[in-house]
Amino acid sequence: MSKKYTLGLDRPAPGILERLGAKAFRSFASRRMLHRPTPSDDVLVKELRVITWIGAFLAFAAGSLTTVPAVYLQVIHDGDPFAERMFWMFVPTIVMTGVEFALLFYTTVWCVVRVAEETGHGPDELDRPLFLGSDSLPNLLSRAALEIPDPVYQFLGIDPTKLVPQKTLLIIGIIYKIKVMATNALVKLVLMRFLGNTVMRMSVAYVAVVITGIWNSIVLWRVLRETRLRLSGHMLVRFLTTEIITPERIHSMPPLAREATVRAVANAVVLTQNYHPNMLLLLVRLCEITGIDSPGDYDEWDRFVEILGQLEPEDREFQLDLLSIAAAFDGKLSKFERNYLPQAFGPQTDWYMNRIRVLSRLMVQGRIRAAISHCFEDFNTDVTFTR
Repeated sequence: MSKKYTLGLDRPAPGILERLGAKAFRSFASRRMLHRPTPSDDVLVKELRVITWIGAFLAFAAGSLTTVPAVYLQVIHDGDPFAERMFWMFVPTIVMTGVEFALLFYTTVWCVVRVAEETGHGPDELDRPLFLGSDSLPNLLSRAALEIPDPVYQFLGIDPTKLVPQKTLLIIGIIYKIKVMATNALVKLVLMRFLGNTVMRMSVAYVAVVITGIWNSIVLWRVLRETRLRLSGHMLVRFLTTEIITPERIHSMPPLAREATVRAVANAVVLTQNYHPNMLLLLVRLCEITGIDSPGDYDEWDRFVEILGQLEPEDREFQLDLLSIAAAFDGKLSKFERNYLPQAFGPQTDWYMNRIRVLSRLMVQGRIRAAISHCFEDFNTDVTFTR
């Protein structure tokens, strides 16, 4: 069945940063990564918290210590002619930014490998394709580590950007270094306004040391949040497709309900506006089970809502459970999700929306067993999962 899909061919070629990141992750993990059983949720949360604090400290140190030489040279050349001042402002900054990036990248890879190890992902998974011959764990985690957007796949005609205005797609956000420079400039102006050019005989310019370190810590925290989300979600998809959304259960449903399972995840992709890896993994697995292997209008929201109204209560509840889990995989509720999901959830909107938030929080925290248990209970299965 899987040979009918061409997902690997439709996946946009990875960029140079993703390729370098995946290579570094694979190299580092192959030498340092061990296969460990996933500990209890409480132990795992503590371990992940320690990794995050260590990573944040190292990221702060990488940013602040590499900023000191550049700021020092700017200060001592402050009275030079304009051209020389510009030289001592930009050249040291560019050089030290390169050093900072290398240190920050190494720190991030170390943290991501440690999180993968603690969540039960072993070295045997480094080269195992996730999506029918396309993508692997190093690719997913290198994109998280470098904050590279996930590629827009062409799969079954599902377009995750169909609800997004084209003008919005052109806005890619503010570059990290520009944010740092803007913050530095703002803080300097405030300090100079109230305290003058020096504070305890130290130039206000040195505020850049602290600001850069803080920004690096924030970025590292965001990276590890997304890493925990991806790895916890990856484990959750495994359990879902082996214990709950099984071929036996899917094939026992009427044809319309089987089709709705694919539509539930496809529409979650559209409302989220991206192919989050865990959504794609679940979607591909559902297509394999249901035998759907050709494009269709699976991402049409109105058709999905129409089908929900035609299903028996038990099948409809299954689809709503599946929709809420898929919506939780990216860790946040988008504007489109807040606007569209109530149309499907109806009177139970508050309960399902809260469930999405709870499940997202459990995955971000690394409480994998609690997330799995939550899914078993919501799907009304006879299987009892023991934490």
